[in-house]
Amino acid sequence: MAKLQGKRSNALGSSLEMSQIMDAGANKIKRRIRDLERLLRKKKDILPSTVIIEKERNLQALRLELQNNELKNKIKANAKKYHMVRFFEKKKALRKYNKLLEKIK
Repeated sequence: MAKLQGKRSNALGSSLEMSQIMDAGANKIKRRIRDLERLLRKKKDILPSTVIIEKERNLQALRLELQNNELKNKIKANAKKYHMVRFFEKKKALRKYNKLLEKIK
């Protein structure tokens, strides 16, 4: 029993596993991409064509998900980097707005 717990499931291309990987971190997605590439490289002549097509579709979906993940991380990093600048710009704009309101009154 203990031997089976350490092994991966045989249904690597199942929709359940794909759904678990899709919202995962970049490293998990990269690892899954490498696994699929290795599988397709080594066993392309052994696997049936339907399985190969399914694995290639999974691979394309994972590559797209990795791009989205990296873009999301870049956006998050930029938001963090420029948070203070945005805060100061907002303060300056509010000060000018309040001065103009005082002038109007």
